[in-house]
Amino acid sequence: MPPLGRHTGRNGERGEDVSDFEQVYRENADIVYRYLFSLSHDRDLSEDLTQQTFCEALRHAAFQVGSIITTTGFSSCDFDLWPTLSKEILVMLMFIGACAGSTGGGIKVSRFLILGKTLAKELKTALHPQVVAPARMDGKLLNHETIRTTNVFIAAYIFIFAASFFLISLNGFDMVTNFTAVAATLNNIGPGLEMAGPMQNFGCFADPAKLVLIFDMLAGRLEIFPMLVLFMPDTWRRF
Repeated sequence: MPPLGRHTGRNGERGEDVSDFEQVYRENADIVYRYLFSLSHDRDLSEDLTQQTFCEALRHAAFQVGSIITTTGFSSCDFDLWPTLSKEILVMLMFIGACAGSTGGGIKVSRFLILGKTLAKELKTALHPQVVAPARMDGKLLNHETIRTTNVFIAAYIFIFAASFFLISLNGFDMVTNFTAVAATLNNIGPGLEMAGPMQNFGCFADPAKLVLIFDMLAGRLEIFPMLVLFMPDTWRRF
């Protein structure tokens, strides 16, 4: 098996190894090497191509993860051709989104943390009704208003996502295309999968479906609450 290249620091000390990637490399390098050798019948060329294959895979994977979770919208390859598990991870990252306070889209990491801590609090209360177990984040107590606002946001997000998903399904496209198209627009990701993949575009959707996706893009960029406020009669009575 060809050795995995390492880099050293200024003092000659070996830099940090990517242990998970190295494990994957060791488990699969022989398979890739034998396949390449069967095609090229050149030992040196097969070793170079094996190492290059894993380095390219790491580079593209790192770039796509960073691009999607920060909702940058770039793609360095057609990740729609990746294995199912890899695409499922990317779709999950679409919903997580960027950090709180950033201009990125998605539900935001902080809201997922609040939901997780709230769930843990409720489970403790269910097991021990007399125990006071307040939810904390960054060492600070999460007040009821913050938790309520997060829950309402998630409810509104699910409602808009489900409504958009059913509306654009009228185009007759497959479920993966419709689901990831809504996820890509509502979370401001950019590309989705299948017909909305990184090497495709949204031109295949009918005009009414495009209007739904445009609304999702605006709701994802401006946040959901300001967009919903526009549809309240009281908002227009003030002007």
